[in-house]
Amino acid sequence: MRTVTVIYRWWSLAGLGLLWMPTTAAALPPVLAAAEPAATSAVTQPGDQVSDLAALLPENTAFALALNTDPAVWQTLTQFELFAKLADLMGTAPNPGGLPFLPSGLDYRQIQPWIGRSALLAVLPVPSPGTVTFSERTLLIAPVAAENFEVQPLLAEIAALRGSQPEAFTYKGTPVWLWPTEDISDSASEQASSPGIRPERSVSMPLRSLLPEPPLLPPAADSLGVTRPGLAVVQAGNYLAFADNLTVLQLWLEYQYPGGPLLSENAAFLRTNQEPAAESAIALLYGDVGELSKFSFADTFDPASLGIPVPDTGLREQAAAVRFLEDMTFDTLVYPQAEGLRLQARLYRNQFLPSFPVPSSGSEGESILSRVPAPTYLLGSGQDLAGLWREAAAALSLNELTRGFLETARSVVSFALGLNLDDDLLGWMDGEYTLFFFPSRTGLLNSVLPGLQVEVAVMFETSNRPAAETALAALDRLVGAAVSRVTINQQPAVSWNFDLDGAAPTESVLSHGWVADDTLVLATGVGAMANLLDPPAFESLTEHSTFIDATASLLSENYGYFYVNAGATLSMVYSALALTPTDPDIQLVKSFLGTVSSFTATTSSTPDYVQADLLLGLAAANAREPLALEIP
Repeated sequence: MRTVTVIYRWWSLAGLGLLWMPTTAAALPPVLAAAEPAATSAVTQPGDQVSDLAALLPENTAFALALNTDPAVWQTLTQFELFAKLADLMGTAPNPGGLPFLPSGLDYRQIQPWIGRSALLAVLPVPSPGTVTFSERTLLIAPVAAENFEVQPLLAEIAALRGSQPEAFTYKGTPVWLWPTEDISDSASEQASSPGIRPERSVSMPLRSLLPEPPLLPPAADSLGVTRPGLAVVQAGNYLAFADNLTVLQLWLEYQYPGGPLLSENAAFLRTNQEPAAESAIALLYGDVGELSKFSFADTFDPASLGIPVPDTGLREQAAAVRFLEDMTFDTLVYPQAEGLRLQARLYRNQFLPSFPVPSSGSEGESILSRVPAPTYLLGSGQDLAGLWREAAAALSLNELTRGFLETARSVVSFALGLNLDDDLLGWMDGEYTLFFFPSRTGLLNSVLPGLQVEVAVMFETSNRPAAETALAALDRLVGAAVSRVTINQQPAVSWNFDLDGAAPTESVLSHGWVADDTLVLATGVGAMANLLDPPAFESLTEHSTFIDATASLLSENYGYFYVNAGATLSMVYSALALTPTDPDIQLVKSFLGTVSSFTATTSSTPDYVQADLLLGLAAANAREPLALEIP
């Protein structure tokens, strides 16, 4: 039952009950008043509804996250065994689980009957750099798609879950309900058990008086007691909006009157919303880096609390950063595809950033990955380590502290090896490289941890083999008598042998050799190297079905992969931990983890943007009866 409870909380999070009061069209802003009540059968398509929601926000909105609430889109997830098994366990079809700002005890099944096909979490912009935090400008907008919508039962649910009734009033004729921030420590709980309700009142706050002057000082710190965030709700036309403070909802309502430029007309946002995958995405994210940089991060992340030194920057420095980041945007899409669940993220450059270099490409047969064994557990790869080091060294040299560390490293390498760190030791690593963990019964790790059956290797592709051999020879001289020349599978190699415990024969702790004229491999001992230097019946990773499925839909022109063979890795972990297969909880967890085949990530770029792609490989679902979202 404990495992079921945890999974259920992940599967179906808290929902939100919304409030309804009669509001005349004359009292609403023109955009909102024009909205006709939407019947459930006449809801627009997801992409169109995202545009409708974006039409309620200013063009320079700092952040917008569209959450797809269409049951048909979520039902497509049951094509994967993971979500099909979750549906069987929960007795309900996949669903968003909840929405931001909503009480944690409210079931999503109470929201689904009335909500439209998308909801939008947004961060309203601030006019200039200051100390405004994200929480002071964040709201959720949700369209109502149900005819004859009644909210009083949901209002009662919210009040019961919070233990208090809301304050009810109007703002420019628009009904507002407010649960203020509460101190829920023991002493305050007794006082909050019988809260009063203020009479309705009318509030007016002109937009121009609010926006030009954001608060210059952060709000006072909360008391040491436990606090519960507030909840503010407005119903405007065919939309409901929620936030943890009233001010942001007032700002949003005020913006509807002037009819200024809209987010739905923003070219960068349109580019995101018109992506082919946007219609089937379960989440769509858009952000303006320049606008986000105007906010204070005090309520989001405090590096000083972790002991990380933070420069004392003022408004002038923040304004300079805003100018540098202006017109830089990013977006993210999360959507299902045939192989699993995909995340695609892009960062778009502005005029101040140089063009991103386009990665080189080659056929998989020529890639260094073709020399990696097929059953590899985990792998990371990239290109031009020498170039990356040059860029890193240039960055380190700009700071006095890091420049000292850099010069010390260069001096140590020069003294110990007689080599130049930048040119001689690393300069020849100008091709592909990869670090990987692979199955092996022999090697250094198996000597230290018998039965682990895992070893590690790294490969470097180079256009300058003589320079690489010079560097290896210098390292071998430094090791001295521990170096021995060996032959592995009729191939020459070098082994470094050491007495690890002082009471046993020496062990090979590292071995290096050439798997091709331009490809060097280093592995944890000769036992591990035997699996890499021309082993019999060698199967390449690039010919393995799991790797092919994990990478086929990703861009081949990329900077490298991060890849995990989930099935093989989990089997290794189960064996290493000697998990008891008869434990019901372990069996249940293993049955869910067993539906994940792989995890893959890669980065790529064009002259205009840099892109990251993540793919969670999922097994196809077995045949079963489809489940509907049960509504109580």
